[in-house]
Amino acid sequence: MGKRFFTLFFAFIMGLTTCMAQDAEQQQRRRPQMPTVEQRVERMTKELNLSQEQVEQLTVLYKEQEKAMREMMQSGEWPSREQMMERMQAQEIVLQAILTEEQYAKYQEMTSRMRGRRGHGRGRHHQE
Repeated sequence: MGKRFFTLFFAFIMGLTTCMAQDAEQQQRRRPQMPTVEQRVERMTKELNLSQEQVEQLTVLYKEQEKAMREMMQSGEWPSREQMMERMQAQEIVLQAILTEEQYAKYQEMTSRMRGRRGHGRGRHHQE
């Protein structure tokens, strides 16, 4: 009885572990990671032809944002939708100050394309 119980228990644990690993893997595929600060700045540099000064300013801006978000997540506090909108508007004001008019127009075009893709992806996902 003891060996049989141990064997069944071991098989159950192995099956449960396999299911949990597969579920975690599926969640990782569904939820792409946010690009790093460096990746964001690199993409903007490539798309907008940023100067070195602009690269440095954007790096500082995005690192400050990343730090603030990390601190909020660790504290368990989540900002309201209004607070997030205020942060986004404040970021837009800073971006307008860093970028030239032409660069900012291109930036807006880039972000609207990305939002369009995300929106399309969500709609497709919900239809499944």
